[in-house]
Amino acid sequence: MGLLTLVEFHVTSLIKTRLPAGFKFHNLQHTRDVVAAVGEIVAFEDLNIQQWEDLMIAAWFHDTGYTVSVEKHEWHSAVLARKFLKGLMDPIRIRDICQLIDATRLECHPQLLTDLIIRDADTYHLSRSNYQHYMQRLRKEWHILLGKDYPDDCWLKLNLDFLTQHKYQTRYGQHELEKRKRNNIRMLEFQLIDSMLITN
Repeated sequence: MGLLTLVEFHVTSLIKTRLPAGFKFHNLQHTRDVVAAVGEIVAFEDLNIQQWEDLMIAAWFHDTGYTVSVEKHEWHSAVLARKFLKGLMDPIRIRDICQLIDATRLECHPQLLTDLIIRDADTYHLSRSNYQHYMQRLRKEWHILLGKDYPDDCWLKLNLDFLTQHKYQTRYGQHELEKRKRNNIRMLEFQLIDSMLITN
């Protein structure tokens, strides 16, 4: 069994058995989406096989920390990755994979191409035509886990502000995903106007 298969099996089992039911967005489907997005973005970049494999492993592990805690989940994800990968690969590669996981932190400002790829992959859903589906799943998750409730217009504005401020940073992200994301921005703008007209 190859390393990536081992990682996929381990992470899938970990999330299925240890992730609380309240994670309506940050769940196994999101992890699989990010892994697929990494593969799509990497196809447009000049990376070697090792860089590709490290990115795929980091994508699988990047949200496993939610099985431990919502707080500092990226740090916990790196700990879980390091523990599993120890003895399976070179310590320097493990360090690089943990740095890739850290690059998904919202506060992080990565510069390396591989960091930019996983960051774009983690926010790939912002460009999807069914973005509203992900938006509502996150709303449910915040309600269940954080006790946060937003009126419809506030939730629309929060998402609109996030999409407007967000920037894809890879070539593929800028040329392809950014265009699709702009469609979602326009959709949210129309919905927000409608919501304001109804309340007034």
